[in-house]
Amino acid sequence: MALFSEEKKHTAPPAARRTPVSFSLTGALQTGLWLPFTLLVSYVRTLRKLCEPFLPRFYKVYSAGQRRRYKDIYRAAFANGEKPPLEVARKAVQYFNSIGTTEAWLVAVTLFGGLIIVVPLFVFVLPSHLLPLVQALVNPNEYPISKASGTSMFTLAFLVALTSIFSSRGEERKAMIFCALGFIAFVVLGISVEYDPSMGIAKFANLVAIGGVLYLLYFASYMTALAAIGRLARVFKERYLARAYPDAATFLAIMNIAADCNKGERDWNNLNFRAGIIGQLDRAANIIENNLAKQLASLASDSSDVVKDQWHQIANGIRSKVQWITTPRDSTRQDMVVRLQAFLINFASGRWYALIENEKFETTTLRNASTAKRIVTAGRSCLLAVAPIALTYGYQRLVAPLGEPVGSYATGFSLLWLFACALPIIDPQWKERLANVKDVVGSVKDAKDLFKSGDAKPTA
Repeated sequence: MALFSEEKKHTAPPAARRTPVSFSLTGALQTGLWLPFTLLVSYVRTLRKLCEPFLPRFYKVYSAGQRRRYKDIYRAAFANGEKPPLEVARKAVQYFNSIGTTEAWLVAVTLFGGLIIVVPLFVFVLPSHLLPLVQALVNPNEYPISKASGTSMFTLAFLVALTSIFSSRGEERKAMIFCALGFIAFVVLGISVEYDPSMGIAKFANLVAIGGVLYLLYFASYMTALAAIGRLARVFKERYLARAYPDAATFLAIMNIAADCNKGERDWNNLNFRAGIIGQLDRAANIIENNLAKQLASLASDSSDVVKDQWHQIANGIRSKVQWITTPRDSTRQDMVVRLQAFLINFASGRWYALIENEKFETTTLRNASTAKRIVTAGRSCLLAVAPIALTYGYQRLVAPLGEPVGSYATGFSLLWLFACALPIIDPQWKERLANVKDVVGSVKDAKDLFKSGDAKPTA
């Protein structure tokens, strides 16, 4: 027992050397002196990170990041299957490059376009609508909010910064601490400038609280408008990509579904997960039917209906997998992944005939749904075509007659708009016919120039 105690005493780690109190005080003083500079550096770094979307080099980094993300999704889509052929990988890289570059430019356009819309909305429109609302709720004679507007704004900013401190980490937390300290200084300055001892502390606190609620409504309305614009920008980006690159958009849509099904083995029975897969299947089918089929059919003069019917069958085959999601069997997830992987390989390899054989699906339900969709689309096109005429006629009957030349311009524009909307219905191949007319006019013009130059003479 004594040997064990002695051995234990010898094998124990050496005791930590006691640090003098002066060293602790020195470290604390150094930390306290350098703390403002540390917080300032974190604030500058965070601000620089927020300003990166406005720098030109950001979009190159964004495009490269998107391509890397798509490559990761590609690996996840084929994670549990055989490695696809090299030609499929090369075609996928082409898709990723085209989509990633276009997405970067769309982000730039939507960002600056959103700023052009949001800044006037934030500065001019929202205050003019919120001020009457506040005046209706608060008596301005008893509580003049303008006397404590600065204190209210900086108090609300301090509370937001204080909340962000607990919800952020790392550099962002240090940046928010710096902001909170700055807002404390501004709050003290606002109180010293706006506080009037004659009104009392209670009334001044009420003014600050009411002003804080006003600014909270102001910023909440601003964030709501910003979120709505961001949502519209996202929908615009998806539709533009599907219209500009329908083949790449189709490949990406199916690839995302395959990757989610591969990774979502644990979430397969989750209702939200299945709802997301259903939405992705519907979006992929819409891209095939509305973008890919239309672009191919626009190049076919007499066989456009055949092309649309073929890709309509493929789109219905994609939609039929919704039944796999809603009423799955034990092997449904694995079977679906295999079918989606086969779709990706056949699509990227150019074996589109295999898509028709694999995805061919015809039921009465889908035909009825397709018929109803066509009726809704036709009705929407008709309403869009007659909208200018209806607005012009309604304005003249209900408000006031349009004077000249505004009335003539409105009528001419309405008729021109109706003709432009009706032309694709009257002649689906109007683009090809217009191109042929341009070619004929160009040929005649070239012939005239040739005869004028004397290089060619007409035959007698």
